[in-house]
Amino acid sequence: MINDEPSQAPPSVLYHYTSLEGLIGILTSGTLRATLITQLNDRLELGPGLRALTKVLEEHKAHRVLEELRDKDDDRVFVSCFCTSPSMIPMWSTYAAAAGGGYAIGIRTEKLTDATVLGVADRRPALRRVSYDHSVAAANIDRLASAMVVEEESDDPQFAEGWSANEILDQAAALKSPPWSHEDEWRLVITHHTFCGYDREQSLRCRPSLHGPVPYLEVKMWSPPTSEDDWTYGGAEKGSHVDDWLESVWIGPTDGQLERATGLEVLLRQAGAAPHRARMPYRSPDRGQGEESLIHFSPLAMR
Repeated sequence: MINDEPSQAPPSVLYHYTSLEGLIGILTSGTLRATLITQLNDRLELGPGLRALTKVLEEHKAHRVLEELRDKDDDRVFVSCFCTSPSMIPMWSTYAAAAGGGYAIGIRTEKLTDATVLGVADRRPALRRVSYDHSVAAANIDRLASAMVVEEESDDPQFAEGWSANEILDQAAALKSPPWSHEDEWRLVITHHTFCGYDREQSLRCRPSLHGPVPYLEVKMWSPPTSEDDWTYGGAEKGSHVDDWLESVWIGPTDGQLERATGLEVLLRQAGAAPHRARMPYRSPDRGQGEESLIHFSPLAMR
C-alpha cells in the first residue's frame, strides 16, 4: 500500500535489517552507518523527489530556497534505513540468505532522535517516514509554501522558520517510487557538506563493496562498555544505556537458528545488553516459549 501520510507518527520500535557483519559492528560500537544515498539499491534515489519539490518552489517563486539548493552542489545526503516490522519477507529474502544469516535490530524510536553524527559537532539526523507517492509529498510542500510569510512588495516569499535548502534535501531523501512501498520505510537522513573543508571530509568513512568504496557517516547511539563496572545488562532491577536503545534482535529465518541464538546472547552480553533481547521467528520446544513472528518461514523460501 502506498504511504500517503508521511507525517504519521512512527511506531515505538523500528527495525534495521543487516548482515552478521553489520550486527557485530553495530552492537560492539553502538553506531549505525548512514550510507551515501546514491549508493543504495534504487537508481532513482533523491533525483525525482528533488525535482518534484523544486517544481513547487519555482511555482511559489521561492527564490531564496532555490538559490540555496543551487549553492549546495557539494552537499551529499546520507541515510540509515529502518522498517516497521521484523517479519517482512522481502527484507529477509535479501539478508537472511547471506553468509552468517541476517538479523533485524529493533531500536526504540524515541531514542533515535537522540542519535548524533560522529565527526560533525552538534549534528543530529532527521527521522523521516518515506513516502511512495511524490504527488502527495509535493502537495504537502505546496500547502506549506502557501502558508509562507510574504512581506509587502516582496517577490521573494520566505518559508516559515526552520525551512531551508537542507530541509528540502531531507524531504527529497524521504521520497521513493511506488514499487518500493513494501519496505514501509523510515529513515535517518543527514545532509552533509561533504567537500567544503578538510574537517568535513575527515568525518566520512568508506566500506568496500562489489562496486568499489561506499562512503558513509557514522551515527552514534550508545557508548559501549569501557570497564568491568560498565559491563552490566538489564533486568528487573537494573538496566544499561544499551538496553535503553535496544528493544530486540531478531534472528533471520535460515538453518541453525538455535546455534545462532547462543552466539547472539553472548554478543549481547558483551555489548552490555540483556541476552533476552535475542528473538527467533518461531516458538522452539528446545528453548521454551520463545517469541512468535507474525509469519512462519521455511528455509526453502530463502534458497
